[in-house]
Amino acid sequence: MKVRKTMAITHKRPYLYEVDLMRIIFIFGVLLNHTTTAFERSMAIGSNSQVFLQATHLILHFTRMGFMFMTGLVLVLNYYNRKNNWLTFWRKRYVSVGIPYVAWNGIFVLGTMIASGVALSGTNFWHNFGHALLYGDSFYMYYILVTFQLYLLFPLLVKLFKHFKHHLRIVLISMGVQLILLFFIKYGLPHIDRDSWWYIFRAYGVNVLVYQVYFVFGAFVAIHYHEVDEFIKRYAKAIGTLTAVLALGTIGLYFFQHEYFAFNASQNARSSSAIHYDLRYCDDCVCFLAGT
Repeated sequence: MKVRKTMAITHKRPYLYEVDLMRIIFIFGVLLNHTTTAFERSMAIGSNSQVFLQATHLILHFTRMGFMFMTGLVLVLNYYNRKNNWLTFWRKRYVSVGIPYVAWNGIFVLGTMIASGVALSGTNFWHNFGHALLYGDSFYMYYILVTFQLYLLFPLLVKLFKHFKHHLRIVLISMGVQLILLFFIKYGLPHIDRDSWWYIFRAYGVNVLVYQVYFVFGAFVAIHYHEVDEFIKRYAKAIGTLTAVLALGTIGLYFFQHEYFAFNASQNARSSSAIHYDLRYCDDCVCFLAGT
């Protein structure tokens, strides 16, 4: 009697080595970004060297948005075609990310207190530790708070793309909303008293909605990866050229707005970014296409 052996046919997702390359680029970009910031702060105010670093700073500022894009891409790639139990998803994600978030905040708070010579006491530690956990404004942990919000809203993002079949229209609407947000943050928000606002709206940098287009774009690329890949291959030279032009354009925009709108980047660390973010946003979208 012959026994017929059958092999289960599995359709594995292709491993995206380009995502690993983008991670390396973004990590080195973050290091270069913060290194140049440290140099700029030690320079004489108004010196040619300081102005040069301020004017070119935002060319390096694609990394934050790049990680947002990659997070959306990888999450959707892994969960879009599954039958998901969202309670299980939340438990897995919040535990796997939450435990390191709590642990490293505690380590950094304790280390900072020791290094700065502050008297070690339970009261000081728990106050600083609680503040760092709640607000995410210490040790560049804001990204984790944004990620926590994304996890909460992620089922809605998946449902959005599954319910509406015109995915390109979703991206275009998201881009329009993002431009409106950027112009409001840049030109309107500085003139509004936000002291009584809830923290994630007052400190807009930790609000997931401020980065919504990058998550949406990442989701779109994950769902239509092969189509996007073919598009990039066909127009690679044009995309690369446009990326370079828009990146260099932030330098011209910096001087233009300092001259005509009296922006002063040295007054506030956030303002140097806000000056360019409308053009930087356009450059990011093209840059991610080039990197993908």
